[in-house]
Amino acid sequence: MQKNNWKRMTCAVSAAVFAATQVLSAIPAFAADEAYVYGSVNLPYADYYYGELNVVAEDAEMNLEAEDPAAAIRAEGYVDAVTSATSTKSVKYGATYYTENEDGSVTVEGIKDVAIAVPQSLYDEATAAIEAGSTCNNQLLTIVGGMTVNEDQTVIPDEYKVLNGDGTLTAMVDVNEAVTVADAAIEITTNTKYGNYQLSISDDAGLLPDSDTMEGVVITTSDGVSYAMLHVDNLWLRTGEIAFAVEDGYVVHSVNTLKYKSFEDTIGKTITEVRYIVRGGSDVSFTTESYLPVLHEGTAAAESVPVTSGTFAVTLTDLPEDYAVTAAAADLNTTYSAGVLTYDPAGVQPGSYAVEITDESGVYASISTSVILTTDELPVVFDSETNAIVAAEGTDETAFANYLSKMSMATVNGTSYTLSGRKSTKIFDTATGAMDLTVTSGDALVFGETGTYEITVSATGYTTDLVFSVDVTVAESTAGDVDMDGDVDVSDATETLTIYAKTAASLSVDQYTEEQLRIADVDEDGDIDISDATAILTYYARHAAGLNPTWDAIIS
Repeated sequence: MQKNNWKRMTCAVSAAVFAATQVLSAIPAFAADEAYVYGSVNLPYADYYYGELNVVAEDAEMNLEAEDPAAAIRAEGYVDAVTSATSTKSVKYGATYYTENEDGSVTVEGIKDVAIAVPQSLYDEATAAIEAGSTCNNQLLTIVGGMTVNEDQTVIPDEYKVLNGDGTLTAMVDVNEAVTVADAAIEITTNTKYGNYQLSISDDAGLLPDSDTMEGVVITTSDGVSYAMLHVDNLWLRTGEIAFAVEDGYVVHSVNTLKYKSFEDTIGKTITEVRYIVRGGSDVSFTTESYLPVLHEGTAAAESVPVTSGTFAVTLTDLPEDYAVTAAAADLNTTYSAGVLTYDPAGVQPGSYAVEITDESGVYASISTSVILTTDELPVVFDSETNAIVAAEGTDETAFANYLSKMSMATVNGTSYTLSGRKSTKIFDTATGAMDLTVTSGDALVFGETGTYEITVSATGYTTDLVFSVDVTVAESTAGDVDMDGDVDVSDATETLTIYAKTAASLSVDQYTEEQLRIADVDEDGDIDISDATAILTYYARHAAGLNPTWDAIIS
């Protein structure tokens, strides 16, 4: 009897446990404190930053009628999506989500996978409203509808924003203790190619996040106003550099027009904090006293003068009436008075010198120009035996090195080539003066044919050009020597097969010159294919065996 009763009791308990389990499984999982539902969602910039720019208290009462509090900063030109034609860079920010457009541009929409916490009651009401097809004047239902709920609700995220009943989100709640760098060294420059104002932050301690973890940046000024920085527009892959525009029509890279409306009132303010919101780690704040000087329409210009003159004039126009002018030239020990800069010409080399005009009162932005200090003396000659530019008789090492560093342009048989800068043609070694007769410009050899080349070299600051001629003998390229190293071997067959494969797949072969493509087509049938590679391997094998092969015998 007792045994049967025990069995009945055991069955009853098991049934009860099973029933309770079924009931519990039907209830949404709670966090440990049963207060929030945790998840993640892609947030447009305006929604992400609203709580960072304003004091937003938690409020779990659902309010579908409330007008979108972030509407003002969501407006075009403020804290909205960024479209950029620099597509290769725009997709490299690890914390953003973006759209690739048909025209090849990229629109960075906002911050992806932002951790959020939704009060349980608000979550239940909002999901019910979504199911009922309710309308909403703010972002509440959009955010809840786009939210991915975490599977394990017992784990509270280290950082999250709390969603409120009017669709706003609080500032980031973060268990990671923030780091502050006091009296940070921040350089402010004006009217650069990246913005009206550019900030360069010194980060000796290595605290700056990388481009993957830089979730956002907020800059605060001494009047307590905060400003949100957008990826691509303001935040670069080099995370210590920030730039922004305060005027309409500021174009970067000739294609991207910067948003400016959020920043119009920053002119003349002092930045007190630059705060990096770091994904998965401690936020970093750089406190500072960095003044944003008042912009103006002033310009400066300086005409070239002989290097021996010792003075040059600077013409200033449209400066504010109370601009307290002073000026200095980089790498020259100058004094300034009444529009004239004076320097000791002893030891000064010809060339271009940057000149900066500043406001001694510190109110207005600096402006800059340059002056070219000239000479008609040519300190170099061309040595035809060594094919190099060398120092002229009586020229010291300093003057020779200066000339080489100032070479700017070479004209070769009527075609001009720049000699300095990123896309220059390195015809001469700027350390030794040696001439490179194998140099290419684009896909073509500069000295690609046998003959005499008339060459004129210009250098900044030197009013007399170096003119000379050089005789070049170009050995005819050997058929099959695709890599042009003087030997026909396996590597040439490999290159030929690569050209064939790329051509068959409609891929670019721009890395090969026209001469290389001609050499690869050993059977001269107009196509580069497997038969050409086979012929090259055959030639190599016969040559290696000492058989003195000929192309006619191999191709026939």
